[in-house]
Amino acid sequence: MAESRLRELSPGYEWVPCDLCGADDADISLHGGRDLSHGCQGVFSVVRCRVCGLRYLNPRPDARTIAEYYPREYLPHNPGEFPASGGSAKAALRAASRLPYRLRFGDPPAMPPPPARGASLLDLGCGAGGFLTQAAKAGWDVYGIEPDPAAAAVAREAVGEASRITIGTADDARLEREQFDCITMWHVLEHVHGPMWVVRGAYTALRPGGVLRIGVPNAESAEARLFGRRWQPLELPRHLYHFTPKTLSQYLRCAGFVNIRVVPAWFPSSISDSIDYLIEDLIGRRWRRPDHWATYYLTAPIASLSYVLGNAGIVNVTAVKPQATAQRRHAA
Repeated sequence: MAESRLRELSPGYEWVPCDLCGADDADISLHGGRDLSHGCQGVFSVVRCRVCGLRYLNPRPDARTIAEYYPREYLPHNPGEFPASGGSAKAALRAASRLPYRLRFGDPPAMPPPPARGASLLDLGCGAGGFLTQAAKAGWDVYGIEPDPAAAAVAREAVGEASRITIGTADDARLEREQFDCITMWHVLEHVHGPMWVVRGAYTALRPGGVLRIGVPNAESAEARLFGRRWQPLELPRHLYHFTPKTLSQYLRCAGFVNIRVVPAWFPSSISDSIDYLIEDLIGRRWRRPDHWATYYLTAPIASLSYVLGNAGIVNVTAVKPQATAQRRHAA
């Protein structure tokens, strides 16, 4: 079986077992997936582990080849590509469309203040530093790791101290023990080649009582089932793993985290972008801005209502490293 797989592989690709449980027994969950965001060549399959249910790209680009699928226009590296505020009318529309979400879940979580003066925060995959800027304003002592040199340069300028931003991947990060009070991974964990390694590394790097905050797409959400291969958060092949609240919670428990909380994120573009892909199929061409943002504002109220009805296309997850006394009691 292994030999036949190797013969079928193109250079730069690899077959992998399940990263969560280690099993090499999976069914195809999605076949014939393509890069709908940037049009990179290739046809990709997502498999589902029969043992633990984890979904992941298999075969996948290896650590060297994956860089070919991150073009310069990839959005997290280009903050200028994100929509401007759009003036008071659009701001009012955004506020109104959030109302169902706010009534059910409260305001989307703001950056919490640090637990103590000088508390440190690491943002893995910090992009151009937008989140780090918010965290610094809230009082955190901020650091970041970012694989793209151009984005890292922008982040260094944003935080005002070059040494605080390291160029590298979450997979390659070697973090010191009990160094940070908070570690964040906003839409990062689905990109890495070894999620278990990264989650365990984050656990080691957090001080007792420290918090891990993660944002990822939810592969079992209603919108994922509705749009199938055209669901934008698939992001094939850049998203190597496709988590559910259950499988992500398993990762966190395996690493030792407690007090795991999962809530839907306010993220209407996961629906509007998927609708854009359907429109592209109908009209036979790429659907470009400003048309794209028309779809966003039209669908945002529907997205907000869908969260109230149980859809959770993107989830925000928080988990806590136990205090030292609890860790010692657990070890005993």
